[in-house]
Amino acid sequence: MADICLSFCNDARAQNGEDVLSVFEYWDTQNPFEDLKGKRKGPLKESQAFNERRLKTAEATGNNRAVGIAANNLAIVWLEKGDFEKAIFYAQKSLQAFERINDPRAVAVITGEIGYIYDKLNDDAKALTYYNDALAGLDKIKAPKIVAAIAGNQSIIYFEKSDSVNANKSVLLAGKNFQLANDKTGEGNLHLKLGEIFVQKNNSVKAIRSFEKALVLFKEAQNKKLSAIANRNMGIVYFKKGDYEKALQFFEKSIADDKQLLVQKLIKDTYLKIVTVSSFKKDFEKADSYHEKYRNLKSTLADLEKVKKQSSSNLEEEVAQKEKIIFLLSQQNAEQNKILTLQDYELSQQLTATEIERQSKEKALEELSLTSQQKAEKEKQVQLLSKEKALQELELSKKN
Repeated sequence: MADICLSFCNDARAQNGEDVLSVFEYWDTQNPFEDLKGKRKGPLKESQAFNERRLKTAEATGNNRAVGIAANNLAIVWLEKGDFEKAIFYAQKSLQAFERINDPRAVAVITGEIGYIYDKLNDDAKALTYYNDALAGLDKIKAPKIVAAIAGNQSIIYFEKSDSVNANKSVLLAGKNFQLANDKTGEGNLHLKLGEIFVQKNNSVKAIRSFEKALVLFKEAQNKKLSAIANRNMGIVYFKKGDYEKALQFFEKSIADDKQLLVQKLIKDTYLKIVTVSSFKKDFEKADSYHEKYRNLKSTLADLEKVKKQSSSNLEEEVAQKEKIIFLLSQQNAEQNKILTLQDYELSQQLTATEIERQSKEKALEELSLTSQQKAEKEKQVQLLSKEKALQELELSKKN
């Protein structure tokens, strides 16, 4: 018991309110609304066992503040491990301890964290209840970064539920507080996330508007990695709209900021789309030009893939980004038909059976989600789309 007391009692600074850590203050700046891999300080940097010993000693001595601190740290530890049941248990224990000593700031922060846990559980009703209670508690407390994060998370739920009235109120509150906290990266991330929601809802106008806001903020924050993601997402919107050359512009901007292999695959896929469209518009000079680009990039990416397999240090992040790209691309865009001119529509009806089959198999990215056998089959199909074949099929379709 003496050893436990020694390790606990020597941590004198751990007894004050500043030691209350929050998922809203120590998020991963790459994605503040989803991940918890940010920089830690204070007792949370210690092991789970440390906080468990600390909690046991605090409960034995009746030190409610220390109980609240240790229990909250354990809640975050279990949240990071994905055990939401234990995270809620310790968060509730922390909340009760801070309520006993009447610490309104800590109570509001922990309430928001419980909302965040329910958010991760996709329990929107409970998440919103706790978020609202947290914001009410923080109303007269100066904590702009926490208010911004809670309101931002709240707005995402409202937009997903198509509750635009409450969503817009939350976005305004989040934006105001991100500005008070001078957190351009956080504000940019909010608009980045909202843009992705609009893409999923097939609202390209609002998606583009959100990504544009994110790009301005990331530029001011000099965050090239996030600028690359925003430009990539802008490219995805235009790709889904069928404006492949505009999409290519944004994919190239993304590559300029962060040379991601996944975006290079998007560029390769866009080249192939331009080849197809140009062929059926009889612009064979452009088709040949982009087909050459496609073949060169395809060869380059094949070499990069070999190197990547040998040294994949950020595999988890890459898989997450790959899944996000595929998901965004796989959503059917209702607006795509609206932008087609009559001539484009007629040309689209003349696509060869080979191209139609290829497009039906192509859910998102040409090479990201297919088995090796499917890839081989698709490569054979692509070879059939030569200039001569395209001309023959076009003439045949006209005769028919």
